[in-house]
Amino acid sequence: MPNWSMCYSINTTRLSTSGAKKARAKSHLLRAWVAQALDAGKKAVYIDAAATPLTEAAFEAEYLAIDQIEKLGNEEQALLFAVFNRFRNSGKGFLLLSSEHTPQQLVIREDLRTRMAYCLVYEVKPLTDQEKIDALVSMAAARQVTIDPEIFEYLLNHWRRDMDSLMQMLDTLDNYAVTMGKRITLPLLRQLFETTGNPMKKTSPSSTSTTPSSTPIPTIHGRNTSSKRAG
Repeated sequence: MPNWSMCYSINTTRLSTSGAKKARAKSHLLRAWVAQALDAGKKAVYIDAAATPLTEAAFEAEYLAIDQIEKLGNEEQALLFAVFNRFRNSGKGFLLLSSEHTPQQLVIREDLRTRMAYCLVYEVKPLTDQEKIDALVSMAAARQVTIDPEIFEYLLNHWRRDMDSLMQMLDTLDNYAVTMGKRITLPLLRQLFETTGNPMKKTSPSSTSTTPSSTPIPTIHGRNTSSKRAG
């Protein structure tokens, strides 16, 4: 019996964000998956089908991530079908695929679609505001940094709303707090923007837009790791 648990497919149907944001969301997941495998000493490969051809070198990978599989040509689809079969027959190997569509909607070889139908399929959806806050609080906790959720609520209501910018701000705010020797608080966040000369980008609290503003991320250079936050 084939071990189809090795195969995962990610699609972004019914997302309300732009096509570019959909692609970034999937690509982040695939690249992170490959990076984690490489860190574990595995042979892992990431391929963006829109920019990089799929070649027989894929057979050497233990972890293979293929982004935008709807961009694969006929020969590449045949090669991916062969990869499926090799992973299936050997019982080894992990395959992660992404597409703008579900397997049933893809315009691909029918035998490849049949293989993909056995994959576990996940749909990438935009996070709610509370999910963004929870994720950022968890990221901060992983650094052993305590941040009041109200800080992230403030950023969501008065600044950018996309996770890329919010994670960058978490880095910047953490560095700034260490440099200043203070805890991360709402007054410190306001001080950061005053110091860097970057006014807060006002947005409507009820806005659901996920398009980043043109306001640059404040950058704090030369983190002083010898400093300590005040208690």
